[in-house]
Amino acid sequence: MIIEIGQKVFYEIDTGNILAINPSARGDEFYVKDRTIDEIIELYPVLRERDRATFDVIELKYGQYDEDFSQAKGWWVNPETKKLHFDYRDPNEPEGPPAYRKPLTEEIEELKQADIENKQAIAELTMMIAAPMA
Repeated sequence: MIIEIGQKVFYEIDTGNILAINPSARGDEFYVKDRTIDEIIELYPVLRERDRATFDVIELKYGQYDEDFSQAKGWWVNPETKKLHFDYRDPNEPEGPPAYRKPLTEEIEELKQADIENKQAIAELTMMIAAPMA
């Protein structure tokens, strides 16, 4: 049986700075092990040497944000929302300051949904306008 395990992103609770990312894995259950958070913490000195109360983890689905990680220059967790944000630099100013924002993959999905809703509203208005007056 093939199993898929998503990335685990460990970050400082106060700052949102990323401490470690445990990579995703896909493969036969004989070779791929889904480790507990405590087991993963033991693998990374930066985590096991810290007070557990100072950091948290975001568990992603397999493949989630892969495109964002590959396109962004950096990543950070918003401490207030506990959501990942990515640094998509302006290609005209690659050395400029980080411009963290929510994942582009989420923004694209939101735009697709808004487009569908707009098309439905236009279709309904068109039907209302085309309907014969009584």
